[in-house]
Amino acid sequence: TLRNAGADAAAGMQRDEVAESLRALSQMADEAQSESHAMQAALQQVVGIRQATDENTRTSAKVGSLIEALAGQVDTGAKVIERLAQ
Repeated sequence: TLRNAGADAAAGMQRDEVAESLRALSQMADEAQSESHAMQAALQQVVGIRQATDENTRTSAKVGSLIEALAGQVDTGAKVIERLAQ
């Protein structure tokens, strides 16, 4: 009957709309997962940069200490040379 054909057509349209909505949701989920992976990679880079910065800070402190020790040795050597020159 005409009524059944109309109901079938309406049901078919609804099925198509639901299927399209599901495809759109699936695509959004894929994009969200891709963004999540990108954010995780960026976070790993931040962690790596932070670790490198910490290592550089420690190295700088060691170099500073070595320079101070060397300056002390140079000062001591200069005083010895001054005494010998007198």
